[in-house]
Amino acid sequence: MDKPLAEMRKCTDELLTHWNIDADAHRSLSRRAAPIGDPAKWITSSDFPATALRAGERGLVFFRLDIDAVGKPTDCHVQRAAGREEFETAVCRNLTENGKFTPALDAGGKPIASYWRDFVFFDYP
Repeated sequence: MDKPLAEMRKCTDELLTHWNIDADAHRSLSRRAAPIGDPAKWITSSDFPATALRAGERGLVFFRLDIDAVGKPTDCHVQRAAGREEFETAVCRNLTENGKFTPALDAGGKPIASYWRDFVFFDYP
């Protein structure tokens, strides 16, 4: 399994590079980026898209937030979604505006850019 795992790590490192993340430093983090407070409070029932609410629709959005070295979200990327595009817009808008993070730390304890992945499920408020 060593060879397949090494190839998978190589692929992951290349992906991180495309995300503007230092793959070498990220491989040996002493701390990952972590939300400050409850991320569930960053999106509220009032953020449920009105058109979807009227239609009785639900939505599921898997996302990645880019987090800078001070813990601020700098970009949002929808990785997979089910439902209206308005769900994706609501997720990215609210998470980049309201999200606060402790930044990732490299092996020496220096803050570095990283990412955080999660999902949001929109159900009837």
